[in-house]
Amino acid sequence: MRKSVSLVAAMIILGGVLFSIRIVTATQYPELLLSQGIEEMGRGEYERALERFKRAAEREPHNPEAYYYVGLAYSRLKDYPSAITAFERVLKLDPKNRKVRYALGMAYYFSRDSQKAAVFLRSARQDDPSNPMVLLYLGLAYMSLGRDREAAKALRACIEMNPSSEVVAMARDYLAQIPEREKPPKRLSLSATLSFQYDDNVILEPEGLTTAEFVSDESDYRGVAFFWGEYRFLQGVPWLGGLRYSLYQSVHTRLHDYDVTNNAAALYGGYRGKLKGFPYKLQADYEYQHTLLDNARYLDRHSGILNLDFIEAPYLATKLTYRGQKKHFHNQSLSTPADDRSACNHMAGLTQYLFFSEKTRHVHGGYFFDQDDAEGSNWDYKGHLVSAGFFTPLIYGVRLRLKSEYYWQDYDNTHTTFLKKRKDREWTQHVSLDRDFGKYLNLSAYYVHQNHDSNLDVYEYDRNIVFLSITGRI
Repeated sequence: MRKSVSLVAAMIILGGVLFSIRIVTATQYPELLLSQGIEEMGRGEYERALERFKRAAEREPHNPEAYYYVGLAYSRLKDYPSAITAFERVLKLDPKNRKVRYALGMAYYFSRDSQKAAVFLRSARQDDPSNPMVLLYLGLAYMSLGRDREAAKALRACIEMNPSSEVVAMARDYLAQIPEREKPPKRLSLSATLSFQYDDNVILEPEGLTTAEFVSDESDYRGVAFFWGEYRFLQGVPWLGGLRYSLYQSVHTRLHDYDVTNNAAALYGGYRGKLKGFPYKLQADYEYQHTLLDNARYLDRHSGILNLDFIEAPYLATKLTYRGQKKHFHNQSLSTPADDRSACNHMAGLTQYLFFSEKTRHVHGGYFFDQDDAEGSNWDYKGHLVSAGFFTPLIYGVRLRLKSEYYWQDYDNTHTTFLKKRKDREWTQHVSLDRDFGKYLNLSAYYVHQNHDSNLDVYEYDRNIVFLSITGRI
């Protein structure tokens, strides 16, 4: 009998212990999830940590700490909109929460909303005046807003705190940029370039044209002078406007029939803004070009150009371009009216830039379509251009640029002389090295190889160009 009573008592005690364990586990389970998630965050396992933080928030929907860690995990995964949503939930649950203001300021900064970033970082500075990172990013937010005096004040305060050397170095680097920005921006820019070139197959193809009219099959040396100037009569935010002028002059040692003089003048206007936090620039240009060939009138061009530049991410930029152009050729030796090159040209395309290595290097690629509707049927065509390029700094301030282009043209009509439709394919490779010497001088070396294939032999050629240039600018 006594044994039975003892057994029953033991079972009752064991049941009570198990029941109490279940109660403790149920109440502490969200805390256990948070603890495990924090450990996983420390190991860089952000997605697993995020799942634990979400489960903790589901079990305790009124716990601001759970949503705070949800926001931190989203921030580490660079999903800043989701992080902002979680942090704002923390503020609703606990309006006096100090650490979430700093987290919100950082999330808004990296989501490119500098206005809201500045608001929360100012509040975070009051909550924690000894945090140098608050001052650093408050200064950066002010810089992106163009509030340079406030940016300088925040960055100087960061430096005076004597935080880690890395933070001080960053603050000093950004502070050094501000005096330049505080100066009134120059309205006038000028540059002049002198170049000495060797061309092993001189052709007639002025800059901006896509088809050679004549191929000499002869080599020659030439000197080239290029002058460029721009006056910006409107350069505030958000509007911009200005005038550009350039003069190009080539002089060959023997083949003077290929000497080209080109005058170009342009009027432009544009607008800078932000769309969903990303900056963009929309610009429209009108340009007139007047070209002489061996001092005789050769070509007039009127162009309307529309460009849209926008940044989709800190490492990715895109440029969209449309150009409509009216070309009128003069003094043509026309065998038939079908040989008249005067035309309307339409060109549209895009170029994308991918930046890496802290934006010191980039690759780019592009595609353009263009079409000539010419007066003479022999010159109507549709063309496609694809390009790829790479830029990197080397050593001692030298920069390397590589570019490759493939352009194919299909002509619309049967050629009246050769009695078949013309098809051209062209590969062009560019390699250049350049280096600045101070603010006002640049030296460059350039190599170009062209391989132009055509089903009409008269338009086939290979070409190599080497040149050295010196550029001065103010």
